[in-house]
Amino acid sequence: MIDAETIKLCPEFDLMPKRSHVVRRRGRRRGVGKGTPSARFNMLLKPLCSELKTSRIVLSTALATATASGGGVIAGNLTVDPTLTTYTELTDIKALYSSYRLLAAELILTRIDGNTTAATIYLGSLLNTGIGNPSAASQVIDNANHMVWVPGADTTGRARRICLSGNKRINFQEWGTTATDSAGAPGGWYWYGSGFTASQPAFTYYARTIFEVRNRV
Repeated sequence: MIDAETIKLCPEFDLMPKRSHVVRRRGRRRGVGKGTPSARFNMLLKPLCSELKTSRIVLSTALATATASGGGVIAGNLTVDPTLTTYTELTDIKALYSSYRLLAAELILTRIDGNTTAATIYLGSLLNTGIGNPSAASQVIDNANHMVWVPGADTTGRARRICLSGNKRINFQEWGTTATDSAGAPGGWYWYGSGFTASQPAFTYYARTIFEVRNRV
């Protein structure tokens, strides 16, 4: 038999269950539901009223198709600037917020079986404004972030993705006005390829963007 003195010297021999000292409070948790409904509403509203309060939204463009010209050339571009590119729900965002900036973006591409030629398409992402269609592959492959893809030979069935700025937050990004300027979202993607089946589609594409918005209007 283990006596009290042994337990005092060696607590590990104490096999008796300990009495819980946790005291349960009756009613709701502290701070929840405290005060009048008006006070609770004002407490929740306070951070939303600050001009520094920001929210994050995801916008996407409509699905588009890249089709080869009569000479078998595919050249195109897509900017992330919402004053130039139409996003779903963009009208609602402009009506709610006055300024925005881009956090990250990705271009998603899927092969179309209509173009059977195994030609190469070169894609790149840029941060500058005024992006246009390239006239040669050399204008794309010297870009820091570029991707080489052969849609006609891609039998994986998976979509390909190329991200703007490596899908990292653009810390130097300026705030732009949603209705007038592109300062909050410079850049986009452009692509070029030749040798495709003339006048046949090669792939579909659309963009997904993460914007940070502020200033409720």
